[in-house]
Amino acid sequence: MNANLAGTLYKRIIDASNGVSKVKIDLHVHTPASHDFKVLSKCEDDTYVTLLNEALESGIQIIAITDHNTFRGYDHIRRMIESNVPAYKPFSGLLILCGIEITCFSKHLLAIFPDAFSEDAQRAFLRDIGVDESVEGTEDALADNLGPSPLIDKIGEYGGFAILAHADAKHGFLCSLCSKDSGSELSFIGKSLAKIIRNKNLFGVQCNNESKRQNIQSKLKNVDYLRKEAPLAFIKCSDCHGIVYQNEYTGSSGQAIGTVYSVKNCLKYHSTH
Repeated sequence: MNANLAGTLYKRIIDASNGVSKVKIDLHVHTPASHDFKVLSKCEDDTYVTLLNEALESGIQIIAITDHNTFRGYDHIRRMIESNVPAYKPFSGLLILCGIEITCFSKHLLAIFPDAFSEDAQRAFLRDIGVDESVEGTEDALADNLGPSPLIDKIGEYGGFAILAHADAKHGFLCSLCSKDSGSELSFIGKSLAKIIRNKNLFGVQCNNESKRQNIQSKLKNVDYLRKEAPLAFIKCSDCHGIVYQNEYTGSSGQAIGTVYSVKNCLKYHSTH
């Protein structure tokens, strides 16, 4: 994992805390920039505002905007907050990270970057991994210039870290560990999977199902998957694709923001000298 980014995030968390606190984190959130996000209002900004308000109201403190093969959702939010419109001021209390969900060899990978990741750097990154601007926002924008492990290396070169998105599901890199029938999709097994797992820029695995998490953790104890760096973090994320309207979640997949998340316990030390 990129040590600088990890250190920055941890400092941001503890600086906002007095003593011990539980920080709610959701590192897989979509916006209207993803074509499969359900939008109900003709005013796109209304949907962004509703989404961020749902995060605040549920106590989420850190989110990553991870649209399909595009940074446009994150950039839209950043411009909203920087506009100094009073209605957007409460959102400055959220730590909103710049992320993206990348489709690589039919599988999904999250890349998380600092909140200051510039648009120039975003464009350069997308060019490097082979995402064409004309199909950003769709799952069809295949980042197949690089294999999975070189792609994770590239994420690290740009100052970010990677997470295996919904790793146990059909488009997850670890679906072959969870089911004998992974369908017609390309499966990663053996040495090819081991290379992904051992990559130093891979931070964690998204897996919301507890029994599957235990199954994956057990199988990753295989000597081929052992990591010389820190062990993988197992995290829960909403994979939110919609908002709540009339008490109903509108997304076609994932869950409402604030309903599925990870919790980090943080301890801030105070010096008496």
